[in-house]
Amino acid sequence: MNDSGPSGAKSSRPTDALLAAYAAGTLSEPFAVLIASHLQMRADAHGQAPGTAVFRHARQPLPPVPGLEQIDAFMPLALRSYVGRHLGAPEWRTLLPGLERCRIARDAGAEASFLRCRPGGAIPAHTHHGREAVLVLQGGFRDQGGHYVPGDIAVADGTIDHRPVADRSTACLIFVVLEAPVRLTGPFGRLVQRIFGA
Repeated sequence: MNDSGPSGAKSSRPTDALLAAYAAGTLSEPFAVLIASHLQMRADAHGQAPGTAVFRHARQPLPPVPGLEQIDAFMPLALRSYVGRHLGAPEWRTLLPGLERCRIARDAGAEASFLRCRPGGAIPAHTHHGREAVLVLQGGFRDQGGHYVPGDIAVADGTIDHRPVADRSTACLIFVVLEAPVRLTGPFGRLVQRIFGA
């Protein structure tokens, strides 16, 4: 597994661009938190002490986020700090059977959410109006870009039309940052988008 992409896959240019922008300090807060969390998860997985840059968005000690105790253990410090500052009362909204979203924050530059998918469930095929970055917190998923497990980042934009499928072994929990809403593709996706405005 490499530090910037899916298990068994080569690093992608969009992921490399995010890492470079993080190092330069030019990312918006939600994207910076995603990268800091990725770096912390990688350091933890390899038993290394992360560099101080990883903790730019974290404060210690951090109490559990009220209402998110069941996923608190999966959140790196940078993410827990961000969620604690931006999320009011957590509200999980069912998008489709087996697929739930908890919106954390939205501003002019990005929207940050948690997305939870039941084991073996699929997210409808979609493409993007802007950039999407995903950090796997629990479980894993597969799409045409590869297989992603905890600590991996997946980056997509308007050039990618994909249908992520969660691993069958456990629920998949991801932290998602979007620059713009996704556009569901295919007949089913377009119908869902019209009904739910997802």
